[in-house]
Amino acid sequence: MTKEKILLLTLAVIQFSHITYFMILMPLGPQLMDSFNILPSQFALLVSTYTFSAGTSGFVGAFFIDRFDRKKAILTMAAGFALGTLACGFAQTYYSFINHEIHHRIIRRSYGCANSLHHWGCYS
Repeated sequence: MTKEKILLLTLAVIQFSHITYFMILMPLGPQLMDSFNILPSQFALLVSTYTFSAGTSGFVGAFFIDRFDRKKAILTMAAGFALGTLACGFAQTYYSFINHEIHHRIIRRSYGCANSLHHWGCYS
């Protein structure tokens, strides 16, 4: 397999993991509301953390993510993405879940920034 195909496969896996994770949260709404004893408004807050976290980390990440080596940044963010997913899975309360989710989504968005920088760095 050539380097270009490996790179494209890596970028495709990263994008697929982002889409899959986002699409998992919405159908789990009834189960999450039952297990955490939360109201629909609290679940809406949980879903909206994506927007707030993505906006914050995208803005902040634009200023510093390009200072790091792209491959190391992607690997670091991938590890953070995996650990954040694991932490969300083991959350016992609504507040711990939303806290893990906010941190996880900040890492996830920064991971997307690093992915974009890697993509544009390879083809520019």
